[in-house]
Amino acid sequence: MFNNVNALGVALTESVAGAGTVAGAQVNVALAATLAGALDLAATFVAPQGAGTGIAASTGKIDWFQFGGNTWVVEAINGGAAAADHHALGAGDAVVELLGLVNLNGGAFAGHTLTI
Repeated sequence: MFNNVNALGVALTESVAGAGTVAGAQVNVALAATLAGALDLAATFVAPQGAGTGIAASTGKIDWFQFGGNTWVVEAINGGAAAADHHALGAGDAVVELLGLVNLNGGAFAGHTLTI
């Protein structure tokens, strides 16, 4: 879960124990009619056929999207002991809303901090 937001640029620090977090990409949420639907799309991570199984144990995956005039960052977290698919936003996942439309494609991940 993110525990730090720095307003001078933005640094999001996650606190998933274990392997850490995988930086994702912008998610196309054009088919989502509601914010809840867009959050579910961003949190979903199902392993492609033959490419392994979902999110690794004790790991998170960060994706982002724009909806309703704002930018949303979602970390889907697998706190379990085994790799697993992630089908929707869960209680242990993290969501950060950035006011306005921000392009996060230039974000960099180092250690447990995503700087955008």
